[in-house]
Amino acid sequence: MTAAPSEHAERRSLPPGWRTVRLGEVGAIGAGITLGKLFLHEETRLVPYLRVANVKDGYLDLADVNQLALPEWEIQKCLLRQGDLLLTEGGDPDKLGRGTVWEGQLPECVHQNHIFRVRFNPTQIEPKFVSFELQSPYGKAYFLKHAKQTTGIATINQRVLANFPLMLPPLAEQCAIVARIERDMAEVARLRAAAERQREAIEGLIVSGMREVFHDASAHDWRRRRLGDVCITVEGQVDPRLPEFCDLPHINGEVIERATGRLLNYRTAQEDKLISGKYLFPAGSVIYSKLRPYLRKVVLVDFRGLCSADAYPLIVTSENLTSEWLKWALLSEDFTSYAIEESLRSRMPKLNREQLMAWKLPLPDKATQVRLSSYLEHQVAVMTTMLRGWQTQNTALTLLPAALLREVFEGEAS
Repeated sequence: MTAAPSEHAERRSLPPGWRTVRLGEVGAIGAGITLGKLFLHEETRLVPYLRVANVKDGYLDLADVNQLALPEWEIQKCLLRQGDLLLTEGGDPDKLGRGTVWEGQLPECVHQNHIFRVRFNPTQIEPKFVSFELQSPYGKAYFLKHAKQTTGIATINQRVLANFPLMLPPLAEQCAIVARIERDMAEVARLRAAAERQREAIEGLIVSGMREVFHDASAHDWRRRRLGDVCITVEGQVDPRLPEFCDLPHINGEVIERATGRLLNYRTAQEDKLISGKYLFPAGSVIYSKLRPYLRKVVLVDFRGLCSADAYPLIVTSENLTSEWLKWALLSEDFTSYAIEESLRSRMPKLNREQLMAWKLPLPDKATQVRLSSYLEHQVAVMTTMLRGWQTQNTALTLLPAALLREVFEGEAS
């Protein structure tokens, strides 16, 4: 049996002047347009409508708004008004209660039936206050507790939404709280934008290091050799399900960090449930992911393993070339520009074997290769250390909005 609002208020020790009411008691909840509904023999006109994809957690994404042909009476029934609270009925469990306030971003707009619209009396309720409360950990916990969940998808119905125990202060206090939260959220947004610029600057270390190496005046004097003259690609595939191969590491583009040559966490062939043929590469191979060359995914491995057909395992065959230098050369802007141009020529988002082996590799003497490769490895190590610090800071910023809302909306929804 659902507790009465007054019981909730006592349990939460609400601030003076606050009360707890059901959302359905103070807001009119409406459903939207059912897609595919036919209006035969009725005059219709096109009108923009909001889909679930347009409604995010705390904002609207209006970059792609579809239109529907509807009769005038249906448009008027579902037409959004300034101050309407929009909430999606479901999705990933962590996104339950996702929504925001409609502020008249379009002159005319309706919404589909998977989006709830809640309309309030503006002399009693500030819609943004309710929106923040629903976005808060308090609101999320309520929706998660009462949602219907199937195979990773969670949904709420109109009854669950109407029964939400809304903690409500007087209107003036609602407006003051909204102003404070918006001010704090704007500061968080400013800090996150600054953090993003910092991340770009950190990642720029490797870019500047690569340019310093490959665009130096001395680089013009390096001789060039066809890639096919100094290395070979592994050919012939093996069955990853066989006992001798199933426990080997599986390397694909997803576990290669773009632009840095770093290998991320990988799994075995068995863990990845591989069933189709894969290349068997030896330790010391340089693996180049050929899909979408602009991603610049290359890694040097010191173990035996398997890689997908979307990558080329390269083995150095010339005593004048080090595997480390081959990796960095394939990560260079010079090679990336070549790979992009060749893939566009063949109208495929990847580089074929012949195109790869035809590229002319810059080849300084081995001592220079070792020295410059070591320098670039140092740049990556510095960047990685700085990124760890940045990630700690960014994680704290990511959690800050929820913490700010928790301060205002403390409690446990039943």
